[in-house]
Amino acid sequence: MHHVVAYRTAAVAIGAVNESLSLIVGSSDNVANNRYFPPENGDIIWGFAFGTNLSNPRITTPTMLQVGPHSIWPYSAVNPQVPPFAFDDFNGYPCPIKAQETVNVQVSNLDAGAIEVFVVLGIRYRNDPKPTGPRRRVRFTAAITATANLWTAGAITMDSDLPVGKYTIVGLSVLSATGVAARLTVPNEFYHPGVPMGLANGFRYAGNMDQYGWGGFGSFQQNVLPTLEVLCQAADTAQTGWMDLVKNG
Repeated sequence: MHHVVAYRTAAVAIGAVNESLSLIVGSSDNVANNRYFPPENGDIIWGFAFGTNLSNPRITTPTMLQVGPHSIWPYSAVNPQVPPFAFDDFNGYPCPIKAQETVNVQVSNLDAGAIEVFVVLGIRYRNDPKPTGPRRRVRFTAAITATANLWTAGAITMDSDLPVGKYTIVGLSVLSATGVAARLTVPNEFYHPGVPMGLANGFRYAGNMDQYGWGGFGSFQQNVLPTLEVLCQAADTAQTGWMDLVKNG
């Protein structure tokens, strides 16, 4: 099971060097000093950062600084899904983080003016075994009126009814007009697994995020669906998504 967290600053000053961003606090996000702190040991397995002429986004924790901060590939854009999508997959060499040790995200600004910056991280807390059986991609929609730059939750509607049983989520994709990231609230799970969002049909990201390389997205019964949290740059009102499911009960 993994958990998605996001950081933002509305205006990183021109010439700023290693300025810390603030955590966008959502459900199950532990926060101290405007930063996320993990409830248990985990691994940062992916990240992405974007902002016009953004420079040197990096992750720091007290333990990490014994060697040095971990840099994320910077993406100079006003939204994250303009190709090429700058997604950094650390899954083969994750960044370990310690319980109760704050995760600080810093950026620098090479632009001619102040810039808005987002950084999103995926943190794996356990590696659920991959289920066996046929895999099916099921489309869903949502009508969540997003509050700009905050996590906003709402229900999803499946395109078709699922047969009675238990389903394990092994992949996720979500689209919204100004989407940054999306994550699920899965019944009986503390963490909120998720993905970067796409803006329109045709968006496709690389890496293992729509496979099972992140340790899992959780399971649910067909009559108790997960809910969706979205992080958008404006008041989007419609989302489309796909869950890859394996029926295992």
